[in-house]
Amino acid sequence: MRTAAIGRFHCGDSAAGEGLLTRVLADLDSAGFQFVVGPMDGDTWHSYRLVVESDGSP
Repeated sequence: MRTAAIGRFHCGDSAAGEGLLTRVLADLDSAGFQFVVGPMDGDTWHSYRLVVESDGSP
């Protein structure tokens, strides 16, 4: 299974981020990737990680 990573990702608003990620995911799918990790800048444990669910703690 092929995996891609999206790195150094920043958008000024959620609509721009959604549009960019939609395009990137479509391109990666066309290129044969089954999994995507990101946004990532070195690793997944620092403040730039993508949070999809939170209890509100920092």
